[in-house]
Amino acid sequence: DSAIAVTDADYETYYEEHKKEFEVDEPTAKISYLTFNVTPSREDYQKAREEAMEFNSELKTAAKENVGYIVNSAGGENRYDSTYYMKGELPPVIDTTLFNAEEGYVVPVYQKDGGFHTARLMDIAYRPDSMRASHILIKHRQAFRPGNATRTPAEARDMADSLLNVVQNNPAQFEQIASTVSEDEVAAQNQGDLDWFKDQAMVPAFNEAVIKHDEGEVFIVESQFGYHIVKVTGKKDPVKKIRVARINILIEPTAETYDSVYVQASQFAGSYRSQEAYEEAVRQQQMEPRERTIQPMENNIPGLGSARDVVQWAFDEKTEVGSVSKAFDVEDAYVVVMLEERTDAGVPELDDVRESIKGMVATEVRARVIKERFSKHMNGDVDLMKLARDLNVQIDTIPELSFSTYSIPAFGPEPKLIGHVMNSPEGKVMGPVQGNMGVYAYKVLNYMPAPQTDNYARIRQQKQNRFNMLVTGRNGMGQVFEALKDVSDIEDNRILYY
Repeated sequence: DSAIAVTDADYETYYEEHKKEFEVDEPTAKISYLTFNVTPSREDYQKAREEAMEFNSELKTAAKENVGYIVNSAGGENRYDSTYYMKGELPPVIDTTLFNAEEGYVVPVYQKDGGFHTARLMDIAYRPDSMRASHILIKHRQAFRPGNATRTPAEARDMADSLLNVVQNNPAQFEQIASTVSEDEVAAQNQGDLDWFKDQAMVPAFNEAVIKHDEGEVFIVESQFGYHIVKVTGKKDPVKKIRVARINILIEPTAETYDSVYVQASQFAGSYRSQEAYEEAVRQQQMEPRERTIQPMENNIPGLGSARDVVQWAFDEKTEVGSVSKAFDVEDAYVVVMLEERTDAGVPELDDVRESIKGMVATEVRARVIKERFSKHMNGDVDLMKLARDLNVQIDTIPELSFSTYSIPAFGPEPKLIGHVMNSPEGKVMGPVQGNMGVYAYKVLNYMPAPQTDNYARIRQQKQNRFNMLVTGRNGMGQVFEALKDVSDIEDNRILYY
């Protein structure tokens, strides 16, 4: 590095030779942003606890028939649940307590998973975990999913009563009727058999009727699907189950907390309006901004989630580079953004890429100096051993090299060097050739021609397939699509509306 001096001319030369590589299809904007997260305050925590305590008191004194109303009035995701639970199916913190309590017991308020919780034991029952039944379904036109049924509910009930009489007088006919008359087409294929099902897996009316009746009994039950003639064919041994009313009060930021954080973010945005002021404030207050390069049609920004307003602000023509935004509301936070830079679509100017190409330009200059050193010692016939001594370098031998070789051992991919080598005569020192990892001089020690190929059909097909893939791509959006974009005069104004 001490032997090179990179000049503006070096930058200009490299830029002109590689400018097409810097071309971008869409504008970009680089932003720095600070996130002011909205988290529950001490007051929010206390408010949630007090609310849970109030519901706890109501559960203790409420009549059983009013508990469902109390649970539903808690709002949020609170819904009265009439499910019967087996031991181990409830949260561990209340499972053992409630299975050893009496009906009506109310769990003291406890905190877990970002909220305060309480519960009341509503019922204790011994119910089979699994049951088996067969049925014959008679639909009517007011049923849920009536299909082609046109009969009234009364007509469906009369038909069910008639079929019940038939199977009660001749139980052996149940399966035949289920196969030919039942309007549950799936069960009809199994002679009405519903196989084993878990407790509460069926609609409530059907499930509770099977619980109520003994194995072997045949009866009618009405559900939203119509009338069922049911035969209980199996029950597991009853186990203890309980029904629980639960209330969960999440610890969430209140409107006052949101307002407080908004004021904080707005004061920061209003106090530091320039890039210099923003960066100085960040340094003095030891804040941790994040940076991101965005495109006009992006919607989500890492760390912010959905932040379309931020993207629109960054690409608004009225927003100058170095500007600091207002406080944007993004989900559970407010964010203040500073626009560091904005790049238009197309080929950027040299000054816009100067910093990013600094290393490549320096490499080009180093390569030029090394090639000049090579050239001083490569006049006329050159001995490779002498050249190595003069330049104080080692000679490496590559035992086998072909035109399809991808990587040279110890040096990596060097396609330019390989191309030169494959077109060089035997026995003559050639070079210098600038590669990716260095500058090379070389001598071909032995050349073996490739065997002749008489049939190029397979090779032709492979290259044709590769060409087709490049042109159309897997989804029709290959190079032909990009070519059409290049020759089309399109003004993209979507960001103004979306």
